[in-house]
Amino acid sequence: MKYKSLMIALAALITGCNINDPVAPVWDVSVTAPIANKEYLMSDILEDESENLFHYNNGSNKDVLYFTDSYQIDKITFEDKLKIDGFSESITENAGALKIESDTVQGNVGSTELGLNPAVRIAVPPINDKKVASDLSEPGNFLQARFKSGSFDLVIRNNFTSDVSVTVSNISLVNSDDGSVIAMHGGSVTIPPSQSVLVSDLKINTEIYVKNRLKIEAVLSTQGSGGDEVRIPDNFLTLTAITKNLEVSEATAKFPEQDFITINGTVKIGDKNERIARAAIKSGALDLRLTNNTGLDAEIRYSFPQIKTADGNIFEGAAVIAGGESKNLFDNKSLSGYSVEAAGGLLEELNYAIEYRIVSDNQYKTIKSSDNAKADFEFSELTFEEFEGYISPFEFEPEKTSFAFDFEKDKIDFDKLFLSNPVFSIKLKSTADIKFLIGGKLKLFMPDGTVKNFNLNGNTLSAVLITPSTERIYINGDSVSAFIKNLDEIPDSAVVELSGTVNPDFEYVSVKSTDYIEGELEAEIPLDFGIQHAEYTDSIEIELSDDDRDLLRDIKYLEANLDLENGLPVNLSFTGRLYDAAGNFLTYFPPAEFQDTLISVSAAETDLNGYAVAPKESYVKVIADSAVSAKIADAAYMKVRLRFSTAPANKPVKIRSTDTIRIKAFGVSEYKIEPGNN
Repeated sequence: MKYKSLMIALAALITGCNINDPVAPVWDVSVTAPIANKEYLMSDILEDESENLFHYNNGSNKDVLYFTDSYQIDKITFEDKLKIDGFSESITENAGALKIESDTVQGNVGSTELGLNPAVRIAVPPINDKKVASDLSEPGNFLQARFKSGSFDLVIRNNFTSDVSVTVSNISLVNSDDGSVIAMHGGSVTIPPSQSVLVSDLKINTEIYVKNRLKIEAVLSTQGSGGDEVRIPDNFLTLTAITKNLEVSEATAKFPEQDFITINGTVKIGDKNERIARAAIKSGALDLRLTNNTGLDAEIRYSFPQIKTADGNIFEGAAVIAGGESKNLFDNKSLSGYSVEAAGGLLEELNYAIEYRIVSDNQYKTIKSSDNAKADFEFSELTFEEFEGYISPFEFEPEKTSFAFDFEKDKIDFDKLFLSNPVFSIKLKSTADIKFLIGGKLKLFMPDGTVKNFNLNGNTLSAVLITPSTERIYINGDSVSAFIKNLDEIPDSAVVELSGTVNPDFEYVSVKSTDYIEGELEAEIPLDFGIQHAEYTDSIEIELSDDDRDLLRDIKYLEANLDLENGLPVNLSFTGRLYDAAGNFLTYFPPAEFQDTLISVSAAETDLNGYAVAPKESYVKVIADSAVSAKIADAAYMKVRLRFSTAPANKPVKIRSTDTIRIKAFGVSEYKIEPGNN
């Protein structure tokens, strides 16, 4: 044996050079074999496990560990969320009064009607109240008409050249076929010879149809020529009727160019009381169908004066629609690039104007009072690049941000955790001059497949109404502590879902589709906590030398010693297991036959602030036989498990980076070496 040979050589040196009769001395040998000696700073256990664990360098929390991290929240963009619902309108307008051109018609009262022979010279006798009638020439501009307004002037010429004056009374313009009176003059006029008299503004009867076969009826009187002979003209009187200012409600006529139907109106924007100062349209379309339910061909002019085209002009145009036809002027016409602009103030309604103008063709056309024009238009949902005004509150769908936790969960575990003074906040940045009401959830995805939900609302947030000046909102620390207390594992990952209502108070806003709200979820969690059954595992390399290993294989028994020093303000328990280089389990440490040897150390003494000030120690010694000693000799590493608990779990203590745990494992053996015992 190597160690026995060494002892015999040492004995020879010590006894000197004198050679006496050999006596067999007995040596009591005590050997200490260091197995493991490890000191854990909390910075080793926690800070090195995550790049997000630090300790405070100053202040009242100096050296206290804290976890901090930030997770970028996906941008909440307005994009297509600036919009108003589609709106439509259908308008029908009956044909109003239409103008027709004036006509001049003429007729004569023949001398023969008075019993006088033309072309002779005689003394004209007196004539009293002679009824006369004269057919008039046909008017050229209508065949029949019901007039809405109008009149005519009647010019009466006395064709006698001298001596005979004529008095005309009870003048009537009538339809030739039925004698219905179109206009009349109840007075009388006297016309000197060779002169004309104007009877003006005889109002047209609007109750009857005026036909194109007309005549004048009147009562004629004269005192004659006073006995003088005069030449008798062919026609005693010439009658000329001149129509003027004619407007018809129904007619078969030749219609000159004119506006005859105008559809003016407003259409309400959206259906939620939106009001626009200015809005640049990103997407949306217009359908416009016009119908000409008249017998007149018409040129249509349309205008939406508050809608501007991409080049800044009023949205307007023209088309021609034949009588009795409909036309789709726009079928899903894109309004992208257009804008809606108030000329001052705010728009709740869009103005529109659609004018029907007759296209004249000098042909007789018929129009009735029941004829109409119709406009049907529909604006699809409009989304905006920019919007200034009052836009109704709208929801935005939850924006989801995912992130994973970077703890090595195979080394850290716990049953319950109580956090004191955790700080969770959402840092916000908004480019929009708009308020929004925020809400949502923090979802934790656990290793067992369950999902834990933490609601973000008025009970858990420092503010839910976010204004343009809001930079940060905080998550209520007590709520977080209560939530985390119910967790018994570190989550695999998490999702932040932010949702909410934009412009909840229906205020005046100025916003663009490119505006956004972005943020970061930030956490700062001091390790000022209560914890139940937290667990940390590690592997410690066995420090035995080759000589130590040889010794341990040869000795008969071994005292296996473990010295634990707990410098943490939490209760500590220890178990250890030894494994060979191939990862095969060898034995428990301190050795036990069937299960882990659990060694507990109470928490270090703390001051009033919860800081550890005096460590506690536990010392254990176990006697192991040669078989166990040989297993220890073969050990390559020790896997240790440390469990922590505060008592009670919801009473916080403060963990500092300088707090330590010391583990010292060693074996001691004493035995006798007898010379010659090989």
